[in-house]
Amino acid sequence: MKLTLSMAMLLISVSGAFAGPFGLDKGMKQGALDIQAPMEAGAYLLKSVPKPHDDFQMYAVTLGEQAGVCRIVAMSAEIENDRYGVALRAKFENIRSQLAQNYGSSTLYDTLGNSALYNDNSEWTMALTKRERVYSAEWKISNSAEKSGIREIRLSLAGQSRDSGMVTLLYIFDNVDDCLQEIGAKGRSAL
Repeated sequence: MKLTLSMAMLLISVSGAFAGPFGLDKGMKQGALDIQAPMEAGAYLLKSVPKPHDDFQMYAVTLGEQAGVCRIVAMSAEIENDRYGVALRAKFENIRSQLAQNYGSSTLYDTLGNSALYNDNSEWTMALTKRERVYSAEWKISNSAEKSGIREIRLSLAGQSRDSGMVTLLYIFDNVDDCLQEIGAKGRSAL
């Protein structure tokens, strides 16, 4: 009896250790997901995820019928009253630090377009909103098999208005090419 219980506990702990981001795995099929609504071809907003993170309130996936899940997007709640982008960057850096513990160092992109109209510090968030500013970090995973099939991770800030924005986190799995090809073929076949 003790041996059976020990084996069951071991299997549970091992299966949890290999779970993908938010408890979602590469290749998961639509029936295994808690889908709230379709968003566009192959993209679905989720009601919930098995392992939610406190910093994110919405989750979406891209999936093909055969390839299954190939991308996961998590979105934070809107961060308001932050025209200088201080709270946005603090939240971003906190999440970036957590990701670095699992995936190593990232490349940071902090750029403002040469012809940006919103280039003052008090317009930092507005520049994000107007897509004149990019603030993101990227991880390229060289051995995706070791990281649940993850090929790339992108953490980004997105502006919502002149003084509010959100953090988005995108996981791209190594089956994304097959997945997108499958979604595209399905769309073309409808014409």
